[in-house]
Amino acid sequence: MIILNNDGINTIFSSLNGSRRILHLYTSTVDKYAIHKTFFSRNNGKTVYVSNDDPKIVKKKLHKPELTVILPKNMGGLPSCKTVILDGESITEEEEFKKCISQLSLGQAILCTFDLSKLNSRRIKELTKEYDKLILTTDSTTVVSSKSLSKKNFSNKKIVDEFVKKELKTIVLAFLLGKPMCGTDIKKKIFERFNILLSSGTLYPLLHELEEKELLTCHYGVKTKTYEPTNKKKIESILNEHMEAKNFLNDFLQKAISKGG
Repeated sequence: MIILNNDGINTIFSSLNGSRRILHLYTSTVDKYAIHKTFFSRNNGKTVYVSNDDPKIVKKKLHKPELTVILPKNMGGLPSCKTVILDGESITEEEEFKKCISQLSLGQAILCTFDLSKLNSRRIKELTKEYDKLILTTDSTTVVSSKSLSKKNFSNKKIVDEFVKKELKTIVLAFLLGKPMCGTDIKKKIFERFNILLSSGTLYPLLHELEEKELLTCHYGVKTKTYEPTNKKKIESILNEHMEAKNFLNDFLQKAISKGG
């Protein structure tokens, strides 16, 4: 996994040479066109932008008056090109999106982009199966991951997924003990550490529960809510007790494996 500031996006695309299908997920605070402009600059040859957005607005945002912008319904007549950017955010119907994908050539470099907040966990899992590389962008950080990296990091991804879901409360408290964070930053940290994308429907009810238990305090900003520990010593005590229990279990399993061997 590669973690870079957004200033390093150009470097990111340089590292993706050879990747033909790239999925880009971004938070609502991110300007998706900044990523698209860099993608254009890294790929030579004709590029087509597929979107339901007004072509004049797209061209103005990307500073590319010569850009070919087509509607998803016109994908059947897709011009010959080397690079395609598919604006998934503007294609609201899942079947319409699948039809668009089916029109693309295996030889084309494809960047498919989605606003993360508009996807549920099922849709995210489906999308990540179809692409060589995944880019996740927040307002401060860009994370690049891939299937190959996942295999190197974890021998059994299913076990890690189950562990994170089961221990999510403890994991969130551990992250917030380090520094206050908003929900998006917590999602980003969990993705960086465990290669798992949490849905808002999973994370925010948990944060609300921790607030009700007076473990967290929420501070309201202009556009975001920031969470921090109400009582750090109490959380440290909870984490220590949790760690002791895990160590006891690990010790038991190690002895069992040793005897079994």
